Amino acid sequence: MKHIIELINKKDKQYTWTNYELIKYQLLWYLSLFLFSLTQRYNFPNLPQIDSLFHYLFGIPIKLLMIAYLIYILLFKKSFTLNQIGLTSNNYFADFTLGIKVSLPLPILTIILINLQHHHLDFNQLFEPLIKITSFNELITSFLYFIVLVSIALIPATAKELFYRTIIYNFFKERLGLMFGALLSSVYYSLASLQFSFGLMLSNFIVGGISIYLYERNNNLFSSIIWQSFYQATTILYIFGF
Repeated sequence: MKHIIELINKKDKQYTWTNYELIKYQLLWYLSLFLFSLTQRYNFPNLPQIDSLFHYLFGIPIKLLMIAYLIYILLFKKSFTLNQIGLTSNNYFADFTLGIKVSLPLPILTIILINLQHHHLDFNQLFEPLIKITSFNELITSFLYFIVLVSIALIPATAKELFYRTIIYNFFKERLGLMFGALLSSVYYSLASLQFSFGLMLSNFIVGGISIYLYERNNNLFSSIIWQSFYQATTILYIFGF
């Protein structure tokens, strides 16, 4: 641990991202979450589902502003190219295919596990999905909702991947190398979510690790954005709701 701290605080090398910048942009990220939380004050009486949808959609323009600001910082302040920040690809179809291949098992396994009728567990006490699948028709309907949610989630997923992969991950990777950088970045991602139950921390750690794998695999963000949007849509529709 002492060796890792020394590497992070090393002064004799010029890094792309400084400690000060890391703190500043993380606080800016939290500011965007705070603005999103303000929507909780506005409610539609007797329409909790409309409330939740409204709150989620209100976050979209906030994330769009965050994306625009991050791209501005990366392109004009840091003089990165679109290729360096992971927004270009030599093979978009291959990146899309990889993202779908890695992401598709997630909603399928979630449907099986969460909706599995088990007489020892009452899943209704643990989860509050938007749709409970008890028939084939409900399953098909949920897929339609899922496609819509994935499409909407692409925007917050892009903001999250730009921040946590292009900035945070590369901050640790420059100092610690690929393996330790990926590990510590995933831990950071898990803690920075401010969800401190063991299950949520573990799931965030795994999600962050898979995102890094996809990012390194293709050297761009497209596959990891698909993975992140699938994860968000799955947790909203099949597990916790909005």
